[in-house]
Amino acid sequence: MNAQQTIEDRESSHGDYKVQAGFSQQLKNMARKHPGWVSLTDEQRESLDMIFVKISRVLTGSPNVADHWTDMAGYATLISNLITKGHHL
Repeated sequence: MNAQQTIEDRESSHGDYKVQAGFSQQLKNMARKHPGWVSLTDEQRESLDMIFVKISRVLTGSPNVADHWTDMAGYATLISNLITKGHHL
């Protein structure tokens, strides 16, 4: 599969890229303006960024793609595991 075929294939599950990217950036910008953002670690910020991408794909693409939900749970679990293992975040 070439890049163009992948793009076309993903549009049904991820939504129109321009719309999805715009919404994802809105979510990220909103989070960055919140006072609590500065107290997060790089790992927590990155996980939230990725979760925002997945949320935007659910809302602009298909909410019935299990991978979107699995990925969100995975990014949250990464942080939970770090906290549970006592890593200083």
